[in-house]
Amino acid sequence: MTGKIGRKSCVLSVIVMVILRPALSLQAAESPADGKGRYRGMIVGMNTSWNTDWVPDFPFADGVHDMRRWGKAHFQAGNAEVDAEGWPVLRPGKKAYGLMFWSIGPTYPAGEYVLTWQGSGDVSLSGQASSVGLRAVSSQPGRKVVRVTPGNQGFHLVVQQGPGQRVTDIHCWLPGQEGRMFHADYVAAMNRFGIIRFMNWGRVNSSEVVTWADRRLPEEPIQIGRPGVAYEYMAWLANTCQSDPWVCVPHLADDDHIRRMAKLFLEELDPGRKIYVEFSNELWNTAPAFKQGQWAWSGPETARVKAGRAIANNHKIWHEVWSQAGQRERLVLCVMGQAGSGYVSRQFVYGTEEYGGPFDAIGCAGYFGSSGKTKGKLLEGMLKNAKSFPQSNLDVEEVKQLADQFDVPFLVYECGHHVEAPRQTTAEVLKQAMRDDQMEEVYRAALDRYAEYGCDAVVFFDYANRIDERAFGHVEYQGQPLSEAPKMRAIVEALNEN
Repeated sequence: MTGKIGRKSCVLSVIVMVILRPALSLQAAESPADGKGRYRGMIVGMNTSWNTDWVPDFPFADGVHDMRRWGKAHFQAGNAEVDAEGWPVLRPGKKAYGLMFWSIGPTYPAGEYVLTWQGSGDVSLSGQASSVGLRAVSSQPGRKVVRVTPGNQGFHLVVQQGPGQRVTDIHCWLPGQEGRMFHADYVAAMNRFGIIRFMNWGRVNSSEVVTWADRRLPEEPIQIGRPGVAYEYMAWLANTCQSDPWVCVPHLADDDHIRRMAKLFLEELDPGRKIYVEFSNELWNTAPAFKQGQWAWSGPETARVKAGRAIANNHKIWHEVWSQAGQRERLVLCVMGQAGSGYVSRQFVYGTEEYGGPFDAIGCAGYFGSSGKTKGKLLEGMLKNAKSFPQSNLDVEEVKQLADQFDVPFLVYECGHHVEAPRQTTAEVLKQAMRDDQMEEVYRAALDRYAEYGCDAVVFFDYANRIDERAFGHVEYQGQPLSEAPKMRAIVEALNEN
């Protein structure tokens, strides 16, 4: 999409920036070939999954980043006291427990875990013998190696304070990953894509982030839960994968937060990277889990005024920061509408325009659905609807027409199948369909149709997840062989054709 993204913006000279680097090695991927992350000229991206202990991916080399908050005993029993840096505050002899890889079955990595720490005390792994195998390999002050054989449940990282210096700087390095920032398997999976959308990492749905002080810092050892993963890690993963980040700005963020966020990504992203910027996520959605949608549609002002003004203000700040640095051509300001309502989409676009907000792209979601009580019927419907996207949905047509009207790219921020149990099928039939090789045909048909329809970029939702009532994940766990993951196999094989 080079030459299309950012075509509303004037092209400015590129300056060389000094990129701040973290202490750990980024292990950047090899330089991508021309057209990386593209299919038939269309950029193909992926949404990250939530960063939690119960989602079957592990983006970080250090398992502490994906660990549940420190508890006073096994299975929490109340949060343990922590200091300003996030390390447990314990009296000598007392313990704190961090739960890891919970409820994902034996899908977490097997092998030798390396535990390292500073201070006087002990760090160990603890779990039920019936659920996980743990065997000590070596032990010395400040360092242990434990061989882990995954079982039905995860385990606890246990810290016991000794009589001297407090135990801090605790790490649980996954097998073969010591000293890295991101897990090599995660990088290998995500660096295929032209765009990585960080909505889930940012926990923007119902976000309560307002000031810059509300954000999560990269120095914090635990990166799950609210307020989301640190912005720096989003930039560093994008650099490592040589993919363009798509970030979502919290809907309550004040101007200082927005400005500092824009500057942070300007400083941390490699010079060759574009960045897609969206104000919040699904401002049209007023379901309980989407308080930003409730905010946009509540009060005496219309959503056209309230949301349009907020989107415009966000875009003006990012535009100013990146323009002053001579980098405006790398910034893609997005207005995302609703696939189910052309009217709502027009409110956001026209409201942004009326308040003087610049924008470089318009779009909506691009899901296709089906229903059926048997696997055959469900797959038949998905294939038919994937081939005919957007079917008879005139609302998607209206969003596409808006993009054409303003001569900007049409982007799909989330896409793939959208079938739910028990609304459209049973949980068992959904599981059977997701694992059937015909899903590869469904997804190849969807990719072809997205390209034919004129989508400039499509971002699938999401990377890894268990097959539950929605089964959004494109792999069931990180490292799953493509032979067992027909949805991801279709995408990867399509990208490999470039």
